[in-house]
Amino acid sequence: MGEVHCLYKWDEKKARQFESWVKANDQRFVLFLEDDPRVLILQTPHPRIRCVSLSSPEVLEKLAWEFLYLPFSYESPAEQILQKMASIHSEIGFRAFDYADQGLQLLENFKSNLSLPTCLAKDLYGKFQNIPAIVCGGGPSLAACHAELKRLQDSALIIGCGAGVEALLKMGIKPHFAAHVDPAPLHRFTSTDIPLFYQLRTAADVVKKYKGPRFLVSGTGNFPLETWVQKKWDLEPIFDGGWTVGTFGAAIALHLGCSSITLAGIDLATSKGQLYAPGVKTTSTADQFLPMKNRDGEPVLSRADWVLAADWLDAYAKAHSDRKWGTISRKGLEIPSIPLTTLEEIPAVSKISIVEQPVVNGQAIWKEIESSFQRCLDLCTKILQGMEKIFPQNPAENGECTLLEHDLTQELAYSQVLDPLWTYWRHVISRHNFSGEFGLYLNRILFFQSICEKVHAL
Repeated sequence: MGEVHCLYKWDEKKARQFESWVKANDQRFVLFLEDDPRVLILQTPHPRIRCVSLSSPEVLEKLAWEFLYLPFSYESPAEQILQKMASIHSEIGFRAFDYADQGLQLLENFKSNLSLPTCLAKDLYGKFQNIPAIVCGGGPSLAACHAELKRLQDSALIIGCGAGVEALLKMGIKPHFAAHVDPAPLHRFTSTDIPLFYQLRTAADVVKKYKGPRFLVSGTGNFPLETWVQKKWDLEPIFDGGWTVGTFGAAIALHLGCSSITLAGIDLATSKGQLYAPGVKTTSTADQFLPMKNRDGEPVLSRADWVLAADWLDAYAKAHSDRKWGTISRKGLEIPSIPLTTLEEIPAVSKISIVEQPVVNGQAIWKEIESSFQRCLDLCTKILQGMEKIFPQNPAENGECTLLEHDLTQELAYSQVLDPLWTYWRHVISRHNFSGEFGLYLNRILFFQSICEKVHAL
């Protein structure tokens, strides 16, 4: 298995100890991060064992990009330089996640979701003023408020988020809305008529389970094709929904105009073997969890996205202090600007109703996308045929190839999918030592051709 192992400070003895390890797999690398400018190592025991001089602030980010999609490990995780490397690697990993499978999961979800009739979430924004919202995740604290949720289920706006939807249904509580964002969730969901807030990226199999009204929310801005589609329907380019489906639900509640937003079952922490949602155990490997302290100082396990979610909620609540915020999670991560509360403090209001909204359909939009991918496939085939004729001439210096390349760059499939994908995947392909301009150009066109063929097969 490929891996990048990072150490702080050059150590020749340790470098030699890693020689056999890197030789066992051509995607293994050892990086000695050296911040002493006096240390200059010109030769190491193996080309994939490197001493990297931290001569500028950008070096760590460049390393994270160079070894994109490879897992990183650290000899001394508590070392400040290695912590910074881990943080940068994690941040870039989150940004690159949509492209990890070459964007195919998202494209498959787009195709399916655009085939279904949908309402637009923006038509509901501001329609629930003076109504309290309870945003429910699947965390352990949800069960503690069963009785109060029963009391409020007809008068407070209950939004079930991800696994929280199933948890609520098993408690006999039907939320007013469900919210889903995960392109490939681990949980299974039952069919229901609960109105749904979702994004184009949301798992198609999950969206199909919801037979009631669907309300499309703008995406993160991380996948250009999503933004392109949104412009067709005059949606905002980016919806800041934070890091998890729970933060997404909180942002939805705010946009709906709710007067107060209370978090239930959004603990952002768990413990080994604890049920985070009914029927789903935390079976992930230990290195996916981070040892943290909850608001009472007790040891708990969290994850990188949960920690980011806690920070996001803290900043979001501060930025929207005109709303009343609260959380019932006593054993979860502390969110400084969101105080502990109980659902008993939420007053019952008049019965909530959801007014029917106009419906749009995106089948013609997908047809336009699909046709562009077909044209890109044809152009890639012609470019490859041209390259075969002129080899070893640089295709960038050939008139026919240059014209075909120009036509390729004019396609929406190129500008919205293929070129953004290449921004990420060229780092992966470059690691396999395709040398020279011709080799890199060839593999770029082969990469585009492969993506177009896979989209055609969806």
